[in-house]
Amino acid sequence: MVNLAPKSGKAEIHLLYECSLACRHCNRQSFLREAHTPPMTLEDVGEFLYQAQQLKWFPALLLIGGEPTMHPQFDEICAMCRDFADLGTRLGLGYPEKGLQGLVQLWSNQTTEHAREAAARVRARYNISVCEQTIKRGGTIPLQIYQTGDAPEGYEFDIQDIMVSPADFG
Repeated sequence: MVNLAPKSGKAEIHLLYECSLACRHCNRQSFLREAHTPPMTLEDVGEFLYQAQQLKWFPALLLIGGEPTMHPQFDEICAMCRDFADLGTRLGLGYPEKGLQGLVQLWSNQTTEHAREAAARVRARYNISVCEQTIKRGGTIPLQIYQTGDAPEGYEFDIQDIMVSPADFG
């Protein structure tokens, strides 16, 4: 039988493209008055997690946006992702060799009181790692973005970003 599971130990879940900021150089185009893509639904997230489970693929999950804490069902999505990550840990099907076992991480700009409260709440309630800062390493395409925060020591959740604005190279 062929193993169809992706080889990556991580998956990005782009919850929505709305944002509390309007950065002109946003590589997600979250500065648009109307989002170019509708928010994910609970069903969308559930279907992704179900398919990953069927493939016996339990990657670390990165919750990203726009500003993911603005999603109207943010807490419910965090609970679903935590349950999924815990299942992978119990089954021993995560990526412990890469420090990714059971990791669910939130990337939030935390510029509003709502975002700060939501990040603190899901950190405490669902053991969600919260990215405190994203840092862009310029000069290469795709641009590498990594985080600092409360992820396991020495771990960086790198993104190979292909949607890069010219300001990101400045």
